[in-house]
Amino acid sequence: MKKYRRTPISIVCYVIAALLMIYTIYVGSTTVATIVDYYASYDMAPQAGEFVTYLMQNCLMPFVSSILICMAGFILDAVRKADPANWLTDEELSDAKEAKKAAKLEAKAAKAETAKKDEDEDEDPASESIESEEGAAFFADTQEDKEVIEFKDLKESK
Repeated sequence: MKKYRRTPISIVCYVIAALLMIYTIYVGSTTVATIVDYYASYDMAPQAGEFVTYLMQNCLMPFVSSILICMAGFILDAVRKADPANWLTDEELSDAKEAKKAAKLEAKAAKAETAKKDEDEDEDPASESIESEEGAAFFADTQEDKEVIEFKDLKESK
């Protein structure tokens, strides 16, 4: 059995479309509340024509945008489904899962090895002291260290 592999781009399109649809619903509900409050303040009944016009002005753009973005994700999926290279067999899926696990284990091993090397370098007794001029110049990595070294040099020259 082959399974279709979606792209992250199409998933992002669907998520953005869903968020825009939620925003459209929010804007629509606040628009309705605003219109009702406005007409209630003047003791009038809302007129249908103004009600629909104001609602469409506020809600139409995010609604159309969400539909277009959702269609873009759908079209991307439809085009990719036509290509057989985007379909994975069960063996390929299990191989991909095993490869991910192996990559994680390799990353952990490399991280542990790096940490072990750092510990070994910290325990090296042959490291130079900061007190000597060469050692101070060697360890002057930050701007503050450089300023301290320059200050020491000025102090010694006087």
